[in-house]
Amino acid sequence: MQAATDSESENLLKNTTAQGDVTEWQVAAALMRQGHKLLRPLSSATRYDLLIDHEDGRCTRVQCKTGVLRNGCVVFRLYSVSGHNGGYHLASSHGTSNRRARAMTTKLNVTSVKVLDQHEALDFYVNKLGLEKAQDIRQGPFRWLTVRFPGDEVEIFLEEPGPPLHDEATAAQLRELIAKGAMSSLVFYSDDVRGLYETLQARGVSDFTQEPIEHAYGTDMGLRDPFGNAIRVLQPPKSRQKATV
Repeated sequence: MQAATDSESENLLKNTTAQGDVTEWQVAAALMRQGHKLLRPLSSATRYDLLIDHEDGRCTRVQCKTGVLRNGCVVFRLYSVSGHNGGYHLASSHGTSNRRARAMTTKLNVTSVKVLDQHEALDFYVNKLGLEKAQDIRQGPFRWLTVRFPGDEVEIFLEEPGPPLHDEATAAQLRELIAKGAMSSLVFYSDDVRGLYETLQARGVSDFTQEPIEHAYGTDMGLRDPFGNAIRVLQPPKSRQKATV
């Protein structure tokens, strides 16, 4: 059974011998035998209607009550429907359509770290840690400023509390928590933690919380950004190394 367009008014439904006033469950059973995923309106006013879910955002409405026998098949009026919402529920024996079963988040795009000053944060993450500026967009008092590792798709939003995201009372509370190091933390990879430790010292970084130490899971160290946010850098076993700070 093909999807109906707005100009189409009829289509053939095979595999049923019902004639005239066909019940929706007979039609539903035939459609599901053909592999269609169905949605059924909850309203009693449309109890003779079914929706075929085409799994690409389109639906086709089947008016079951209009079924008539023609040449050994039952003809039904079909109407194209642009979409559907929570007003319908699944009549499919699968409980959900394959499209919904496959719909998942796929990867991280942007995370954030709260900072007290975006200019100072940009200097630290770019000139000290070796990231690059990704996006810098201003809209009124708001600044969307992100950094990332060169060649990486994941970005870090350097979020400074204030309007329009926060009122002044909330922003003041956030600033206090940031200063205590209670808001954000990050974990980076490096392929040479000990070498990075020396490089950061040469670049003027001094707020280390842990010198490089070897563990069963690799070598790591700890530091804080200028605002107290905790940063850990891990050098995993060679088979797990993926990125370089």
